[in-house]
Amino acid sequence: MMRVRTAVLAASLLLVPSLASAQKLSAADEAAVNKIATDYVAAWAKADAKAIAGLHTADAVIVGGDGAVSSGRAAIEKAVAANFAGMFKGTTLKVMPAGTRQLAPNVAGAHGTWEVSAGGKVVASGHFVSTDVKTAEGWKTAHFASFTPQAPPAPPAPAKKK
Repeated sequence: MMRVRTAVLAASLLLVPSLASAQKLSAADEAAVNKIATDYVAAWAKADAKAIAGLHTADAVIVGGDGAVSSGRAAIEKAVAANFAGMFKGTTLKVMPAGTRQLAPNVAGAHGTWEVSAGGKVVASGHFVSTDVKTAEGWKTAHFASFTPQAPPAPPAPAKKK
């Protein structure tokens, strides 16, 4: 019985490195996934909502920092164009990727932070997570969520003693 346990343990330890390496993107794929952020920033600088929508899959779903959900390239383009005409008019975007990893063959997860500036002053900042897929068109974002961390609410005041 001890030999069986030892054999199972040894086999498990041999699998661990291969499982870990299966989660590593190739350098070319990691660069391509990170290029999505670079292209997003370049399109933002031109207020090019169509180019931003084109970085997503046809059926992509995004959740903006305000919680608004847009599904599909047309809806994404419409939402981004409305933001460029409104609250993000004349702003600049800075994206700082913090990590990328393979989730499955041709599927990657990425995360990082972002800052929006107006007149040289940061007016909004937050975090993002994305799921990116390798398509015939290259790497595209399939799911994206942006959020702005908020401080937790203050605890309730202690009840007054009678």
